[in-house]
Amino acid sequence: MSNKDELIDAPPIAINLISSLRSIGYTLESSVADLIDNSIAAKATKIDLQFNWHNGKASFYISDNGNGMSEQSLLTAMTFASSNVSEDRTGYDLGRFGLGLKSASLAQCKVLTVMSKQLDKATNLFRWDLNELENKSANGWALIKLKDLKDIENSDLLNEKGTVVFWDEMDAIYKVGVGESEFLDLVDKVESHIAKTFHRFLEEQIALTVNGRKVLPNNPVTPQNASYISPTENVGSSSMPIELKAYGYEISQKIKSNFGLFYIYRGSRVICSGKIKDLIQLDVRNINLTIDITNKLDFTWSIDIAKTNAQPPKEVTSRVKEFISWVLEKVPKARKKTIRTLGSKDKDIWLTKENERLAPLLINRDHQLVKKVLGFLTGEESKYFQSLLVQLEKEVPISVEVITQQNISPKGQYSELSERGIKDIKIHLLRLTKIKKMSIEQAKEKLKKDAIFSQYSGIIDEVSDGLKEEL
Repeated sequence: MSNKDELIDAPPIAINLISSLRSIGYTLESSVADLIDNSIAAKATKIDLQFNWHNGKASFYISDNGNGMSEQSLLTAMTFASSNVSEDRTGYDLGRFGLGLKSASLAQCKVLTVMSKQLDKATNLFRWDLNELENKSANGWALIKLKDLKDIENSDLLNEKGTVVFWDEMDAIYKVGVGESEFLDLVDKVESHIAKTFHRFLEEQIALTVNGRKVLPNNPVTPQNASYISPTENVGSSSMPIELKAYGYEISQKIKSNFGLFYIYRGSRVICSGKIKDLIQLDVRNINLTIDITNKLDFTWSIDIAKTNAQPPKEVTSRVKEFISWVLEKVPKARKKTIRTLGSKDKDIWLTKENERLAPLLINRDHQLVKKVLGFLTGEESKYFQSLLVQLEKEVPISVEVITQQNISPKGQYSELSERGIKDIKIHLLRLTKIKKMSIEQAKEKLKKDAIFSQYSGIIDEVSDGLKEEL
């Protein structure tokens, strides 16, 4: 630039830019997933999602018990592009461009309100209202700071700390003419997406509900059906690992999930999936693959704003192909084993949990050899030996189909599910019959196909039989 040139400030018109950002590819489920990312980054252990339909209008909120935000932190979070995409972030930070909270939310609604509170601190409230921006003649970015909690419905959702995000005037779903029944279908789709996308978090540290229902993890790889599980292979570096793990299946096995798929995880959450043959040009039908990356690889892997797509570099796909070729040599040698849980616990070195059809192998602590080894060990040595047994149980590379000596009739399956779970099945059946006008048989078959309830077909049959009498 020469001395004669002039710099002119050319700020974007707020409503025009936000309207453009509303169309960058978010679905309802990917928008909700983006908010869950924020809750996880805030170290929440409890996350509740609530979808509401009232007089033809939809609304939503998500609340968590995370660390919460100060007024300045919340202001930054409500500011568009508030973080530098090139800056390093902590491993548990699932964000990307500093746009997630705003773009994910405003892709679905016209009024976004965020309420946040840190422990022993005041509650902070900010709102983006697109109606207000449309009415502004100036180009300013008019973020609203709310002063009174009484202006917020459900302001009592926060306890000691945490954050609540409210969506009002959810206009995006009306593009396809959604009614209450279709809206409930969308909620089911969100729940299914969350169960798969965040299954690792749901398996370990986070309790998450949708409209009061606990979301159960749904591992798309179905490791419990694998006849071979490979060691983890790092094809990246120590500072930026790219971890591969393969799951081999016998072709004759009747497994509900598909074969030949890869799943890319970023920060332990699923980003995207696809066919292995499209990734490495190798037709693989009896293997599923997981690829774990960190947020440090966002740029080289072309992670998009909605965090629903990734493009592995060519040098990585070549390493993946080598790894898969190696695994293919191992899979035919593995055989799925079937064992019987016996009553004599002093004879069997391997045991399983009672009344579980598919269960991990457990080392029998009462086996005479285990007892004999423990007898030679000191207290500290015994502690390490017990830790070794636990680790061996975790690393056994097969799944086990358990045949118990107790025959459980379909009518006795209620013992496998809590009262809350049975109630959930009944609520779903009632909703399908009363709101969607399905017959009880149609509702029953639809529920059996749902990934969350498919394993409880016997219970669904019994609950639906009871509903026939009530209806």
